[in-house]
Amino acid sequence: MASNNSPRQLNINCTVSAVYLPEQGSIFGVNSRYKQQKDPSNTLSATFYEQIERNKYSPNIGTLSTGAGGLIPKLNLLIGAPAATFSEGAIAPGLSHPILNLLKGGVTSEYNPEITYTVKQGSKKNTPRASQALIGSGAGVTAVYPPGSFPFVPMSKVGPFSSLTERSTYNIWTQRNVDQTKLTYLLNTGVTNYKAAGGVYVSTNVTQNGAKVTVHAQRTSCILRRIFPIADDFIYDNSEGKCTLYYPKVNGIINSPEEIKAKGGPNCGFWMHLDITNPSRFVTTDSAETSQVLVYWGYKNELPAKRRITEFVIVFTANQAPSLRYKRPGTQSNNTMQSILNNWGRVDLNGPTFGSSDKVDIFVHYAGSNMYIGFDPDVSTWNVFEPIKVDQLTEESSDDAIYEPFIPEKSIIEIYFKNIASSFTYSPICFNNFNADYISTTNNDARNRIVINFNVPEKEYLTGSCSPTQLKQGFITKRKPIYTDILGTGESDSPTFYGDWRRRNASDSDYFDTPEFSYEENNVVTDNTVPDNKRTLVTGQINYETTIEGPVFFYFRNFPESAQRELITRPIWGNYSDISSYLTSARVTVNYNRENRNNSYQTASAILTFANLTNDLVGIQILNAIQENTLVFTLKAGYDSKLNTFFQGIARDVTVSRTPDGFTINVNCQDLGDALLSDIRFNTTSSYSMNNRNLKRMLEESFYFAGLINVYEPRPEKTDGTYDALYKNFFNKVIGALGANFPTSLARDVITVDKSKVIKNVVKTVLNLMLYTPGDPFSRDQGLPVLYWNPGKHRYVLSLRSDEPQDSLFFAGDNSDPNGIIQLANSNPDREHGIVESQGWTESTRISNLHSKVIFATKLHDSSIFYKESSSKSINNALSSTSLEKLNQFVRNPSTNTDIGSYQSQPVLGYVGYHKEYLAIDEATNFFQNEAIAREQFYFREKFARETYTAIKLNVFVTKPLNTSGTFVIKSFEGGSENQTGSYIYANVDYTFDIDNNIIKASIDGERFPDIIGE
Repeated sequence: MASNNSPRQLNINCTVSAVYLPEQGSIFGVNSRYKQQKDPSNTLSATFYEQIERNKYSPNIGTLSTGAGGLIPKLNLLIGAPAATFSEGAIAPGLSHPILNLLKGGVTSEYNPEITYTVKQGSKKNTPRASQALIGSGAGVTAVYPPGSFPFVPMSKVGPFSSLTERSTYNIWTQRNVDQTKLTYLLNTGVTNYKAAGGVYVSTNVTQNGAKVTVHAQRTSCILRRIFPIADDFIYDNSEGKCTLYYPKVNGIINSPEEIKAKGGPNCGFWMHLDITNPSRFVTTDSAETSQVLVYWGYKNELPAKRRITEFVIVFTANQAPSLRYKRPGTQSNNTMQSILNNWGRVDLNGPTFGSSDKVDIFVHYAGSNMYIGFDPDVSTWNVFEPIKVDQLTEESSDDAIYEPFIPEKSIIEIYFKNIASSFTYSPICFNNFNADYISTTNNDARNRIVINFNVPEKEYLTGSCSPTQLKQGFITKRKPIYTDILGTGESDSPTFYGDWRRRNASDSDYFDTPEFSYEENNVVTDNTVPDNKRTLVTGQINYETTIEGPVFFYFRNFPESAQRELITRPIWGNYSDISSYLTSARVTVNYNRENRNNSYQTASAILTFANLTNDLVGIQILNAIQENTLVFTLKAGYDSKLNTFFQGIARDVTVSRTPDGFTINVNCQDLGDALLSDIRFNTTSSYSMNNRNLKRMLEESFYFAGLINVYEPRPEKTDGTYDALYKNFFNKVIGALGANFPTSLARDVITVDKSKVIKNVVKTVLNLMLYTPGDPFSRDQGLPVLYWNPGKHRYVLSLRSDEPQDSLFFAGDNSDPNGIIQLANSNPDREHGIVESQGWTESTRISNLHSKVIFATKLHDSSIFYKESSSKSINNALSSTSLEKLNQFVRNPSTNTDIGSYQSQPVLGYVGYHKEYLAIDEATNFFQNEAIAREQFYFREKFARETYTAIKLNVFVTKPLNTSGTFVIKSFEGGSENQTGSYIYANVDYTFDIDNNIIKASIDGERFPDIIGE
């Protein structure tokens, strides 16, 4: 049957709508569990919405910037009695101190019964006078209720504390490697003859506000050990019962004292403050005399089946930053100084140069499975030691089990002083859960608090699953550590917070009665702006139920996904939203930003021209609305009633031109998907975790942040057995160190996001890392991902070039249609799309793209350099005599060379003949890459440096959008036979909608592969 060749009517439809995307960020899933950036202004973690009532957010909560991040109370540096530090004999066992008479010397360890504290019978007593205050000791003041915001434990029976009972202190230090039988004690003063016993001079200075120990080790060395394990302490709940914490006086109001909840046991942290004498006099000319301080803590692992790292040392050496040493599990390393410095594992820490100040603080804290180490009260500067794979400990080991930092309840602490004089105080690490700003005549609740906002579908809220009781239950059962078992490593098992190990309860049910956090509901509002999907907006409050403990908070519940608002645009103006009658011309451009070398980020723009808008009142109102609001324009076009969406975007600028003939309005638009990612900023300060965030999760979380997760749609994973580069390769890539993120978490940040960055910054960076070089040279499009806004689906789509249906474009000379040659797209329904203009196409090849060798260098996550260059095989293919012979055989008389097909069937020969090197040096890499990613970057460049770069230009008549995220071929009839070009990818497409001539023309720029080399 002959085709109807009469032209059909081109119809164009242009409508106006508005974006409705009021929700930014998300509380769903584990998207709150980000590593936090240094944040002195206390910007909240990703859990919390930007609508936070900031005046209710406790200023006494700090933001951790390492590891999994999280929020933690700030430190209490004026705790009082627990910081009073004595040398042996400076406080008598079982007897009250004459000045600090609420303290008495401990006698027996609760955690290691073999340890007792004794002095020789008959030792003389000394009743010292109180000396001047310990300036900078951080010991606290206890004579009266002090002003300020620091709870304390009193040390002396003065004023309101005169009737209190003394309590045992275990903060007593002895000098190792001395002849104990020769020691002479003067009780309440200390040992008087350390030198005669082979030691150095050690003294204790006591005042009414504390006690500190001074060590004189110039030109010599000594080791001081705390007699009792770290777990034994004045402040912990022990055989003498619970210690009481007192609060300062605020506006004449004194809060009632509270029993401290912390208990001794495994993983008890500490704070050590050193006051160094004359740090500028460190001797460094002779290495043997270099000033050093080493702090050891831990105990041998008595349970090898428990995979733990249990011994640590911080090394301070004059004029150097501190470093951490850890005893490698399963090794034969001993605890000698030489072994510690040369054989133990090492991690360089973020800390001050030793000797740059006369004061040094060391903070060690255990929460969950992490050990935090800091040298500044600002927690955002702390380092984190996270669980580590054993293969990072011993290269020869094949064991991939995870080892956690863990110090047993018997753990001791020692200090090695070399060529230095220093005073020091020691204290259990204490955090502050008291805010003086909250205290008034009508409120005595001074707990730290976090106000949060979250939203759930109304049906979800009505089930009661968001009640305070249910939230509390779900909250605390996702705590780590817990008492029944350790949480798994899957994201569904991610803990809501890391618990402080010193909060020990008999059972989880007991813990439920006295948790570290509580939740209360403050306000509930119904959002019915979308009638078919009402939302419940909840304002709640997280309260810290702690005394001195420091739990690390992430989020408090995973809400289940429910039906969400499916569209992010809303219709406006009723019938007046259709402004097609005013549209006189349109042009749409689809392009790929060259910043992404793999052409992975597609954008679109449009120029829409309108006339006669000022001829009627409705048109004038529309023009005013266009000029004063951010509006969305959707352009559809096609023949007869079959319209396809070519563009959907946000107006960026409007130009009104007045001529004698009337007004012309040009509206420049940016496609909706690109515009939103370009405009929406990250609503929190955060950095992506290094080991548990692959590229798939990073993209998902970026769209969560933007509030766009429900319109982000990567294509489903393939199930036909073919290799799926999107899921098997790209989505599995991990930024940073593979496996556990130690020690890279101590190195530097990954991709950091905050208010200075828009969502697009991270999305494009992640897409740029999706590099894959297929072995099949004809399948290069399988390794090219594309993210684009699909206006027809109203979705962000992520797929591979090979996933999209390939466009077949037909040259006018193609007579494969039985009804004859087709001239225009709209003239025949049997071949209505993809007809190439009569002048054909232009193909250009850039030979200079060919190189004989690629040299690639870049920085890795640990600041080391990755370097790689082309293999000898690749180089030989470019300039060897064998390659020259292949080139010589390339053009031969077929009758004399039956094997010529084997040469010309090759997709590329790539002969250069001389040394032409492509140098790719990336000195300023802005992402946290590992060696696998760097290697893929090299292979990607090497592959395309061995081929000529081919580009093509042509014009095509179309009736629907081209598959610009895919590929195309051109079919033609030339020289008496049918021909087909190779596959091209789209690089740029310009659609011109010619209303007068009734056609849509697409100007296409294509290329065989992305312009990687760019030469």
